[in-house]
Amino acid sequence: MTLQFVAHWLAFMWAVTKKSELTAAVKKGRSAGATGFELIYHVLNGLSPSKTAAALKAGGMWQAFMCIFFPGDASMGDPLGEGASYAKALATFRRVIAFIVRLRTHGIKIDMIVGPSCWALGRAYDMDWTEKKRRIIGFYTDLAPELQAAGIRVAIEHLRGGEDRVIESPVQWKELIEALNAAITGVQFGAHFDTHHMLERGYSLVGVIRLLGKLIIHLHFNGTLRRPAGGEGDTVEWRPVVDTLHDEGVDNLGCANEPFCALVRLNCSELGDGLPPPVDEPGGMVTTRKTLEANGVTILAA
Repeated sequence: MTLQFVAHWLAFMWAVTKKSELTAAVKKGRSAGATGFELIYHVLNGLSPSKTAAALKAGGMWQAFMCIFFPGDASMGDPLGEGASYAKALATFRRVIAFIVRLRTHGIKIDMIVGPSCWALGRAYDMDWTEKKRRIIGFYTDLAPELQAAGIRVAIEHLRGGEDRVIESPVQWKELIEALNAAITGVQFGAHFDTHHMLERGYSLVGVIRLLGKLIIHLHFNGTLRRPAGGEGDTVEWRPVVDTLHDEGVDNLGCANEPFCALVRLNCSELGDGLPPPVDEPGGMVTTRKTLEANGVTILAA
C-alpha cells in the first residue's frame, strides 16, 4: 500500500497571522517526510490564498488538503440549522471553496475537503437520524454547483463522542456517504477515517475498515489517546490495520497524524482533555511514518 504522508496544521499551530509561522511548520513537516499539508480554513488562517501558497512552497510543499469544521457556538453558521445560521454555514463553506480555487492559481494542488464539515461540533440536535441525514444531503446539494465546478471531493469525518452527536455508528456513516453519492452527481463523497476517534468510541479499526472499504478516501493515523502511532504508550496493533486497508483496496491516499500541539491545547483546552502531554513535533510525525513503513506502507517521495 502506497500513501502520501501529510503534515497537519494542529500538530504545530493554532491561529496564524504571519507567513513565516506557516512556513516554519511546513518545513518541520517536510523534514519528517511529509509532502502535503492539511490546512485549517480561515477561522485559524489569517493569511490570504497567495500568502498561504507562498508559505507552503517556501517550506517545500506543493500539495494541500483543507479541513473544515464548524465551531459549536455556531459562529461560522450551522449546516444543520435553519434561517440565518444555515445561510452563514453555506457562506462559510463557499468562502473556503473560493480559497481553494485561489490556492490553485498560485501553484498548489488541492482537490479535497476533509473533516466534520456538515454539523456544529458538540451540538446535540433534537432530531432523528433520518432528519439529520436529510439536512446533510440538503446542505451539500446547495453547495454542489460550486463543488462540481471546482472538482472538489469531500471526505466526512466521524468524530469521538461528545464532539460528534450526529453520526451515531459506522453503519450510519456508510449510509450517509452512499446516500450523498446517490443524490449528488459530479461530486465524490467518502470517509475521512481517523483511528483516534474510532478507538475512543470503542470500534474495531479492522471492522470499520472492512465496512467502509474503498469509501475511505483520507486517513489519520493516531495511536492510543492521540499518541504517535507506534510511540511510547501506544497499544494499537498496526499490522492488521494496514493489512486490512490493503485488502480493501485503500491506496494512494493522503495520511496524517493529528496530535494537538501545546499551542492548540493552550487556546482550546478541551481538545487536550484526557490526553498525555504533547510530543515535540516533528518527532511524533517521524515515529508515525516509521511505524507505517515498518508495517508495510510505502510513503511517496517528493
